[in-house]
Amino acid sequence: MLALQPKSEDSGRITVEHTVPDTITKWAASGFCTSPAGFGLAANTSLTVFQPFFVSLTLPNSVIREEVFPLKARVFNYLSKCIMVHVSLRESAQFTGQPCEGCQYRRCLCGEESETFTWVLTATTLGRVNIRVSAEALSTEELCGNEVVTVPERGQIDTVVRTLLVKPEGIEQTISHNALLCPQEGAVEKAVTLELPEVFVEGSTKASLSVLGDLMGRAMKNLDSLLQIPFGSGEQNMIRFAPNIYILRYLEITEQLTPEIKRKAITYLKSGFQRELNYQHSDGSL
Repeated sequence: MLALQPKSEDSGRITVEHTVPDTITKWAASGFCTSPAGFGLAANTSLTVFQPFFVSLTLPNSVIREEVFPLKARVFNYLSKCIMVHVSLRESAQFTGQPCEGCQYRRCLCGEESETFTWVLTATTLGRVNIRVSAEALSTEELCGNEVVTVPERGQIDTVVRTLLVKPEGIEQTISHNALLCPQEGAVEKAVTLELPEVFVEGSTKASLSVLGDLMGRAMKNLDSLLQIPFGSGEQNMIRFAPNIYILRYLEITEQLTPEIKRKAITYLKSGFQRELNYQHSDGSL
Protein backbone atom coordinates (compact mmCIF):
# COMPACT_ATOMS: atom_id res chain seq x y z
CA MET A 1 0.00 0.00 0.00
CA LEU A 2 1.31 3.42 -1.02
CA ALA A 3 -0.17 6.72 0.12
CA LEU A 4 0.77 9.93 -1.70
CA GLN A 5 -0.29 13.51 -1.04
CA PRO A 6 0.85 15.53 -4.07
CA LYS A 7 -0.18 19.12 -4.71
CA SER A 8 -1.62 19.80 -8.16
CA GLU A 9 -1.04 22.79 -10.40
CA ASP A 10 -3.66 25.41 -11.24
CA SER A 11 -4.94 23.18 -14.05
CA GLY A 12 -5.96 20.56 -11.51
CA ARG A 13 -3.74 17.89 -13.09
CA ILE A 14 -0.61 16.27 -11.72
CA THR A 15 1.70 13.44 -12.79
CA VAL A 16 3.25 11.23 -10.13
CA GLU A 17 6.07 8.82 -11.00
CA HIS A 18 6.88 5.86 -8.78
CA THR A 19 8.97 2.72 -9.31
CA VAL A 20 6.94 -0.44 -8.70
CA PRO A 21 8.34 -3.88 -7.77
CA ASP A 22 9.34 -6.16 -10.63
CA THR A 23 6.94 -8.94 -9.60
CA ILE A 24 3.62 -9.49 -11.34
CA THR A 25 1.28 -7.29 -9.34
CA LYS A 26 -2.07 -5.65 -9.95
CA TRP A 27 -2.27 -2.23 -8.32
CA ALA A 28 -5.57 -0.57 -7.50
CA ALA A 29 -5.53 3.22 -7.42
CA SER A 30 -8.06 5.57 -5.91
CA GLY A 31 -7.86 9.29 -5.32
CA PHE A 32 -9.64 12.29 -3.98
CA CYS A 33 -8.85 15.99 -3.83
CA THR A 34 -9.74 18.91 -1.67
CA SER A 35 -9.81 22.62 -2.40
CA PRO A 36 -11.36 25.76 -0.94
CA ALA A 37 -14.24 25.24 -3.38
CA GLY A 38 -15.10 21.68 -2.33
CA PHE A 39 -14.20 17.99 -2.41
CA GLY A 40 -13.62 15.75 -5.44
CA LEU A 41 -13.55 11.97 -5.76
CA ALA A 42 -12.06 10.11 -8.75
CA ALA A 43 -13.16 6.73 -10.09
CA ASN A 44 -10.97 3.77 -9.15
CA THR A 45 -8.54 2.42 -11.71
CA SER A 46 -6.06 -0.46 -11.83
CA LEU A 47 -2.59 -1.10 -13.18
CA THR A 48 -0.98 -4.49 -13.80
CA VAL A 49 2.83 -4.46 -13.83
CA PHE A 50 5.11 -7.27 -14.94
CA GLN A 51 8.46 -7.90 -16.57
CA PRO A 52 8.49 -8.71 -20.30
CA PHE A 53 9.84 -12.11 -19.33
CA PHE A 54 11.19 -13.54 -16.10
CA VAL A 55 12.61 -16.70 -14.57
CA SER A 56 11.36 -18.56 -11.50
CA LEU A 57 13.37 -21.23 -9.65
CA THR A 58 12.11 -24.43 -8.05
CA LEU A 59 14.44 -26.12 -5.57
CA PRO A 60 14.17 -27.74 -2.12
CA ASN A 61 14.49 -25.70 1.08
CA SER A 62 17.42 -27.81 2.26
CA VAL A 63 19.52 -30.78 1.14
CA ILE A 64 22.15 -33.07 2.64
CA ARG A 65 25.76 -32.58 1.56
CA GLU A 66 26.59 -34.70 -1.51
CA GLU A 67 22.88 -35.11 -2.21
CA VAL A 68 21.96 -34.97 -5.89
CA PHE A 69 18.84 -32.94 -6.66
CA PRO A 70 17.21 -31.24 -9.67
CA LEU A 71 17.16 -27.48 -10.13
CA LYS A 72 14.33 -26.27 -12.33
CA ALA A 73 14.14 -22.80 -13.85
CA ARG A 74 10.89 -21.83 -15.56
CA VAL A 75 10.96 -18.88 -17.95
CA PHE A 76 7.75 -16.98 -18.72
CA ASN A 77 7.24 -14.76 -21.78
CA TYR A 78 4.54 -12.11 -21.32
CA LEU A 79 5.31 -10.38 -24.60
CA SER A 80 3.04 -10.72 -27.60
CA LYS A 81 5.96 -11.76 -29.82
CA CYS A 82 8.51 -14.57 -29.80
CA ILE A 83 11.93 -14.28 -28.18
CA MET A 84 15.03 -16.47 -28.23
CA VAL A 85 16.00 -17.23 -24.63
CA HIS A 86 19.33 -18.46 -23.29
CA VAL A 87 19.29 -19.67 -19.68
CA SER A 88 22.51 -20.14 -17.72
CA LEU A 89 23.50 -21.38 -14.26
CA ARG A 90 26.39 -19.53 -12.64
CA GLU A 91 29.19 -21.85 -11.56
CA SER A 92 30.17 -21.99 -7.89
CA ALA A 93 32.70 -23.80 -5.72
CA GLN A 94 29.85 -24.63 -3.33
CA PHE A 95 28.13 -27.07 -5.67
CA THR A 96 28.56 -28.92 -8.94
CA GLY A 97 26.00 -28.56 -11.70
CA GLN A 98 25.46 -30.76 -14.74
CA PRO A 99 23.00 -30.35 -17.60
CA CYS A 100 20.27 -32.96 -17.63
CA GLU A 101 20.34 -35.57 -20.38
CA GLY A 102 18.98 -34.20 -23.63
CA CYS A 103 18.29 -30.74 -22.18
CA GLN A 104 18.78 -27.57 -24.22
CA TYR A 105 19.33 -24.15 -22.67
CA ARG A 106 18.62 -22.01 -25.73
CA ARG A 107 15.02 -22.11 -26.83
CA CYS A 108 12.40 -20.20 -28.73
CA LEU A 109 9.67 -18.81 -26.51
CA CYS A 110 6.61 -17.23 -28.11
CA GLY A 111 4.04 -14.94 -26.53
CA GLU A 112 2.23 -16.15 -23.40
CA GLU A 113 4.38 -19.30 -23.30
CA SER A 114 6.73 -20.74 -20.71
CA GLU A 115 9.52 -23.30 -20.75
CA THR A 116 11.28 -25.25 -17.99
CA PHE A 117 15.06 -25.72 -17.91
CA THR A 118 16.64 -28.33 -15.63
CA TRP A 119 20.09 -28.96 -14.14
CA VAL A 120 21.31 -31.75 -11.88
CA LEU A 121 23.11 -30.29 -8.85
CA THR A 122 25.25 -31.81 -6.11
CA ALA A 123 25.83 -29.77 -2.95
CA THR A 124 29.45 -29.95 -1.78
CA THR A 125 29.71 -27.23 0.91
CA LEU A 126 27.89 -26.97 4.23
CA GLY A 127 25.89 -23.89 5.14
CA ARG A 128 23.91 -21.51 2.96
CA VAL A 129 24.65 -21.72 -0.74
CA ASN A 130 23.64 -19.08 -3.30
CA ILE A 131 22.28 -20.38 -6.59
CA ARG A 132 22.14 -17.84 -9.43
CA VAL A 133 20.29 -18.40 -12.70
CA SER A 134 20.00 -15.87 -15.54
CA ALA A 135 17.70 -15.77 -18.56
CA GLU A 136 18.60 -13.51 -21.49
CA ALA A 137 16.63 -12.58 -24.59
CA LEU A 138 19.07 -12.91 -27.50
CA SER A 139 19.29 -10.81 -30.63
CA THR A 140 19.35 -13.29 -33.50
CA GLU A 141 18.22 -13.72 -37.09
CA GLU A 142 16.81 -17.17 -36.34
CA LEU A 143 13.08 -17.63 -36.76
CA CYS A 144 10.71 -18.99 -34.15
CA GLY A 145 8.49 -20.99 -36.44
CA ASN A 146 7.55 -18.36 -39.01
CA GLU A 147 8.01 -15.39 -36.70
CA VAL A 148 10.95 -13.02 -36.46
CA VAL A 149 12.55 -12.99 -33.03
CA THR A 150 12.21 -9.77 -31.07
CA VAL A 151 14.23 -8.34 -28.19
CA PRO A 152 12.44 -6.30 -25.51
CA GLU A 153 13.61 -2.70 -25.21
CA ARG A 154 13.78 -3.02 -21.44
CA GLY A 155 14.31 -6.05 -19.23
CA GLN A 156 16.41 -8.12 -21.65
CA ILE A 157 17.99 -10.10 -18.78
CA ASP A 158 16.42 -11.47 -15.63
CA THR A 159 18.60 -12.93 -12.85
CA VAL A 160 17.31 -14.79 -9.81
CA VAL A 161 19.36 -15.70 -6.72
CA ARG A 162 18.03 -18.27 -4.26
CA THR A 163 19.64 -19.49 -1.04
CA LEU A 164 19.82 -23.21 -0.33
CA LEU A 165 20.65 -24.66 3.09
CA VAL A 166 23.09 -27.58 2.93
CA LYS A 167 23.03 -29.77 6.04
CA PRO A 168 25.69 -32.28 7.12
CA GLU A 169 25.10 -35.96 6.65
CA GLY A 170 24.61 -38.25 9.66
CA ILE A 171 22.47 -37.85 12.79
CA GLU A 172 22.70 -34.66 14.85
CA GLN A 173 23.89 -35.09 18.44
CA THR A 174 23.80 -32.37 21.10
CA ILE A 175 25.86 -32.33 24.30
CA SER A 176 25.01 -29.70 26.92
CA HIS A 177 27.04 -28.47 29.90
CA ASN A 178 25.29 -26.47 32.61
CA ALA A 179 26.87 -24.64 35.52
CA LEU A 180 25.60 -22.37 38.28
CA LEU A 181 28.03 -19.55 39.10
CA CYS A 182 27.49 -17.67 42.37
CA PRO A 183 30.21 -15.05 42.91
CA GLN A 184 30.55 -13.98 46.55
CA GLU A 185 33.67 -11.84 46.93
CA GLY A 186 35.11 -11.78 43.43
CA ALA A 187 35.04 -13.20 39.93
CA VAL A 188 34.21 -16.87 39.42
CA GLU A 189 35.64 -18.94 36.58
CA LYS A 190 34.35 -22.18 35.12
CA ALA A 191 36.31 -24.22 32.59
CA VAL A 192 34.36 -26.47 30.25
CA THR A 193 36.04 -29.06 28.06
CA LEU A 194 34.34 -29.76 24.75
CA GLU A 195 35.11 -33.27 23.57
CA LEU A 196 34.11 -34.46 20.14
CA PRO A 197 32.89 -38.01 19.54
CA GLU A 198 35.36 -40.47 18.06
CA VAL A 199 33.37 -40.47 14.82
CA PHE A 200 31.86 -37.22 13.53
CA VAL A 201 31.17 -35.48 10.23
CA GLU A 202 33.96 -33.08 9.30
CA GLY A 203 32.80 -29.47 9.27
CA SER A 204 29.53 -30.15 11.10
CA THR A 205 30.65 -29.24 14.63
CA LYS A 206 29.54 -26.03 16.30
CA ALA A 207 29.38 -24.63 19.82
CA SER A 208 27.28 -21.96 21.48
CA LEU A 209 27.33 -20.22 24.86
CA SER A 210 24.47 -18.54 26.68
CA VAL A 211 24.56 -16.74 30.04
CA LEU A 212 21.51 -15.85 32.11
CA GLY A 213 21.66 -13.54 35.09
CA ASP A 214 18.15 -14.58 36.09
CA LEU A 215 17.21 -18.27 36.17
CA MET A 216 13.65 -17.38 35.23
CA GLY A 217 14.68 -14.66 32.82
CA ARG A 218 14.16 -16.60 29.61
CA ALA A 219 10.71 -17.77 30.64
CA MET A 220 9.68 -14.34 31.88
CA LYS A 221 10.40 -12.83 28.47
CA ASN A 222 7.42 -14.77 27.16
CA LEU A 223 5.12 -14.26 30.11
CA ASP A 224 1.99 -13.83 28.01
CA SER A 225 2.19 -17.47 26.96
CA LEU A 226 2.72 -18.66 30.55
CA LEU A 227 -0.41 -16.96 31.83
CA GLN A 228 -3.33 -19.10 30.69
CA ILE A 229 -7.11 -18.89 31.02
CA PRO A 230 -8.21 -21.96 33.00
CA PHE A 231 -10.81 -24.15 31.27
CA GLY A 232 -11.90 -27.76 30.91
CA SER A 233 -12.61 -30.31 33.63
CA GLY A 234 -11.72 -29.78 37.28
CA GLU A 235 -8.24 -31.28 36.84
CA GLN A 236 -7.56 -29.42 33.59
CA ASN A 237 -8.77 -26.19 35.17
CA MET A 238 -6.38 -26.54 38.14
CA ILE A 239 -3.42 -27.37 35.87
CA ARG A 240 -3.83 -23.96 34.21
CA PHE A 241 -4.97 -22.18 37.37
CA ALA A 242 -2.03 -22.88 39.71
CA PRO A 243 0.87 -21.60 37.50
CA ASN A 244 -0.78 -18.18 37.36
CA ILE A 245 -0.36 -17.91 41.15
CA TYR A 246 3.34 -18.81 41.03
CA ILE A 247 4.01 -16.38 38.20
CA LEU A 248 2.23 -13.57 40.05
CA ARG A 249 4.20 -14.22 43.25
CA TYR A 250 7.51 -14.40 41.40
CA LEU A 251 6.97 -11.08 39.67
CA GLU A 252 5.93 -9.43 42.92
CA ILE A 253 9.05 -10.64 44.76
CA THR A 254 11.41 -9.64 41.92
CA GLU A 255 9.65 -6.27 41.48
CA GLN A 256 8.90 -6.99 37.81
CA LEU A 257 5.13 -6.96 38.09
CA THR A 258 3.49 -4.34 35.91
CA PRO A 259 -0.12 -3.15 36.36
CA GLU A 260 -1.09 -4.65 33.01
CA ILE A 261 0.29 -8.12 33.83
CA LYS A 262 -1.19 -7.99 37.35
CA ARG A 263 -4.61 -7.13 35.95
CA LYS A 264 -4.36 -9.95 33.43
CA ALA A 265 -3.25 -12.52 36.02
CA ILE A 266 -5.99 -11.61 38.51
CA THR A 267 -8.62 -11.81 35.78
CA TYR A 268 -7.46 -15.32 34.90
CA LEU A 269 -7.40 -16.35 38.58
CA LYS A 270 -10.96 -15.12 39.16
CA SER A 271 -12.16 -16.95 36.06
CA GLY A 272 -10.41 -20.18 37.09
CA PHE A 273 -11.72 -20.01 40.66
CA GLN A 274 -15.31 -19.50 39.54
CA ARG A 275 -15.00 -22.38 37.09
CA GLU A 276 -13.58 -24.66 39.80
CA LEU A 277 -16.64 -23.98 41.98
CA ASN A 278 -18.73 -25.78 39.37
CA TYR A 279 -17.16 -29.02 40.59
CA GLN A 280 -17.79 -28.38 44.31
CA HIS A 281 -19.45 -31.24 46.23
CA SER A 282 -22.28 -30.86 48.73
CA ASP A 283 -19.81 -31.11 51.64
CA GLY A 284 -17.78 -28.18 50.28
CA SER A 285 -14.91 -30.26 48.88
CA LEU A 286 -13.72 -30.16 45.28
